[in-house]
Amino acid sequence: MFVPFGDPVSPVGIFDHGQKMVFQSWYFRGPDPLAGLHALGTPYRLESVSAWAPDDLYVYGGWLHEHFGHFLLSSLSRFWSRLWETHPTAKILVHAPLAIDAMFERDWFATLMRGLGIARDRLVSFDRTTKIRTLLVSAPSFEEENFVHTAYARFCNALGRRIAAPLIGPPDPRPVFLSKEKLSKGVQRLENESAVSRALARAGVEIVYPETLSFEEQIALWYNRPNVISFANSALHTSIFAPGRNILLISYGQSLMSNYVLVDKANRTAARYFRPVAGSITTHGTRGGFVTAHEAHDPEAIAADVLRALEVQLRADAARHAATMQEDHLGGLVNVAIDKPATQSSNHPNVPFRSIGATSGFLTGAFQFHTANEQDPWWEVDLQATARISLIRLFNRADIAQERCARFTISARRDGESSAVILHDQTEPCRFGGLDGHPFEWIAREPIEARYVRIGLRGRNYLHLDQVEILGRMERSGVRSLAARAPQHTA
Repeated sequence: MFVPFGDPVSPVGIFDHGQKMVFQSWYFRGPDPLAGLHALGTPYRLESVSAWAPDDLYVYGGWLHEHFGHFLLSSLSRFWSRLWETHPTAKILVHAPLAIDAMFERDWFATLMRGLGIARDRLVSFDRTTKIRTLLVSAPSFEEENFVHTAYARFCNALGRRIAAPLIGPPDPRPVFLSKEKLSKGVQRLENESAVSRALARAGVEIVYPETLSFEEQIALWYNRPNVISFANSALHTSIFAPGRNILLISYGQSLMSNYVLVDKANRTAARYFRPVAGSITTHGTRGGFVTAHEAHDPEAIAADVLRALEVQLRADAARHAATMQEDHLGGLVNVAIDKPATQSSNHPNVPFRSIGATSGFLTGAFQFHTANEQDPWWEVDLQATARISLIRLFNRADIAQERCARFTISARRDGESSAVILHDQTEPCRFGGLDGHPFEWIAREPIEARYVRIGLRGRNYLHLDQVEILGRMERSGVRSLAARAPQHTA
């Protein structure tokens, strides 16, 4: 039984012969399996409903959410099974809070329906409670704030390529920023986002306004520009049509809706989520056409942090690309530590050990390894081959406790048996930064050869860093060894 929106007796939904909601048809948000499930209103009995659907068979298309983000996640995710293709004469029955004709007036909806090969006359809804002889219901492949299945990503990837194929060209690595400046209404917005945009533009980031593009162009953007910066908003969900992108997402507050993470995990997105320093963004509530308006106290500082994170990420990408090429084709230094395994003297009892944390190439502003409180703790990376090292850069955590890494050594050795050589000994306390700027740099006068690089603290304390970059190239003859290393300096 189909009960439409606005029924005076029963809640909206699909019900079975026993007056129970059909579990797979409901619009869930969150992990509670009972949230929103209803029994059919007691005045209704199957025999008391006289209206029958005119056709014998329908495919259920779920709720046609008029909000773009909710449609992509909760409506489109029901189409993965392609039941409308295996039953080409069956109508697609939907719950439509907004009239179906009005939905087709929206460019993104009409484009998606064309991409799916679904004409307007395939979609139907009923304005009164109606009995259905046979209804095929596909469970959603994405459930908001709860789960995602890889079938959702595979389905959307194929759909995105079909829709945007004529516009897809060679990828351009230059980053883009998805701006909401030209939106007149919405859910959330940073009121002084223009200051962030200007700072990013000065650094060479292209500013893009998604609402000024056709939906085909929005999808193609994700294929053609794989490095995207954005505040949290529904435009990011369009990334589901193009797998394996790089996203730097800026949250407005200290938490982030899990839908972003679910999309990114399913789509193999290299995503990093940044939250503002507590107190750096003020929330004003509803104003200016937005449900929630925010204001950054120092918008240019937000842009600077993002640019530093992007710079590290792009160096990591260059290193990964270089690893697939022949040595003679490499130009310049790369981060030879990227994705290399590390060990450490101890593990903090509350921090899981990750072999690849501080060598992931993603700057977070927090720690990516953490030892226990011990005497002279250390962390060491194995480059897995001898490299010619020209620069070592240490990124401190940016949230708290930067002072713990104040007196330290940097040492290196060629193999597991040879003695370590001290490259730098910081005997006097120093304070250096990370995502917030001014990482510590050791610069060799001439490249030195090493496979293992170790960072060690002097004294008793915790050792934790965000990232360690080691810039160099694979070993070649004619390069100075550790035993005859050149002078070096720090910055």
